[in-house]
Amino acid sequence: MALAWNIGNEEFMSSTTDILSQLKLRLSYGEVGNTNVNPYDTMGNMSSNKYIFGSQGVLGYYPTAASNSDLKWERTASYNFGLDYGFLHNRISGSVEVYKQYSNNLMMNFTPPATSGVSTAIPYNVGKTENVGFEFNVRMHVFDGDGKNKFQWTSDFNLFLNRNKVVQLTEGVNELISDNLFAGHTLGSFYEYVGLGIWQDTAEDRALAESYGLQTSGDDSVIGTIKIADISGPDGEPDGVLNDYDRKVVGSPQANFEGGWTNTLAYKNFDFTVVMNFRQGGLFRSELYQGSTNSLMGGYVNNINVDYWTPENTDARWPAPNNRVQTIPYKGTLTLFNASYLKIRTLILGYTLPDNVLNVIGISKARVYATATNPFTLFSEYVNKYNGLDPETNRQVDVAGLPSWQMLFGINITF
Repeated sequence: MALAWNIGNEEFMSSTTDILSQLKLRLSYGEVGNTNVNPYDTMGNMSSNKYIFGSQGVLGYYPTAASNSDLKWERTASYNFGLDYGFLHNRISGSVEVYKQYSNNLMMNFTPPATSGVSTAIPYNVGKTENVGFEFNVRMHVFDGDGKNKFQWTSDFNLFLNRNKVVQLTEGVNELISDNLFAGHTLGSFYEYVGLGIWQDTAEDRALAESYGLQTSGDDSVIGTIKIADISGPDGEPDGVLNDYDRKVVGSPQANFEGGWTNTLAYKNFDFTVVMNFRQGGLFRSELYQGSTNSLMGGYVNNINVDYWTPENTDARWPAPNNRVQTIPYKGTLTLFNASYLKIRTLILGYTLPDNVLNVIGISKARVYATATNPFTLFSEYVNKYNGLDPETNRQVDVAGLPSWQMLFGINITF
């Protein structure tokens, strides 16, 4: 269902058309259902297997999938309010959008524990989620020339943000760690230990480590390894033991805001376009630092170049190399990075040959150009400080997602 009111066409707005050339309000509401479940997935399933019973071979059956007769449709209700505007005969124009989406009976797959005897994931309704967002777009003819004898500059800018969270899980449950769902937190939140740097070879750190029952000498010494905080225990209070109770939601992949900006300039047969996009806030996990390329196992495997701890380099971010372990304990505390960046996505410089030159060689139009794609990434902690890869991601940067940079030179000819 949608309603719109073109206020700019009303008679009482006729005196403002030179300034306010467009004004339109929009309001919409809708509901959709998610039935993304394969046929018969809600039903139990049996598989057969041959076995020996006594002295005879027989055929037996065992359950491989549990049924879920209570499964319901996931339903999403959406509200949207929009405003289209234009000023100075649409020399400045754009839109503003505010929306809210509320999903009920959120549908996910659940894999029962092996002790249940059932190994196949089954769909089930887990709770409710909410999305609230804002979008702003503006197009400006900053200089409204023809691009030849008069300077022309057109600018397009957009800004958007989205806030999603899990409103409710199944009754009496506030977190589903295996599904990475936490009531009151963003979808895809990072559930991790709280890192405190590296255990140092100081009297203070040695005393603290020993109070946790950790070794501070010999092959099992924690000196030079990742230090985490004791934040909780079985009773919800720090208990002097470092274990799974000391994990919590430490951040979200959700940006504070994102956007893009495109500028096109033209004058005297030259044209120049710059396209950029940006993101501020949020976290992402880097598989470059989380995976086997960063195991710090000494001479056992190659390792990416990281700033690792030594007795002489105590301010390092990463722990000391150790070929006695295949996985760095608590590595996840160091593989989350700030997701902010400004990326210059495209630069295009072109020149259109003048008509008096084209008439001599019998061509009606010719334009030469150079295009740079992804030439710069700015204000990215991950790229500029830690030598990471492309920071443009929703939640995780894969090692395979290598950034691409290219230059293209071309000519367009019309006969």
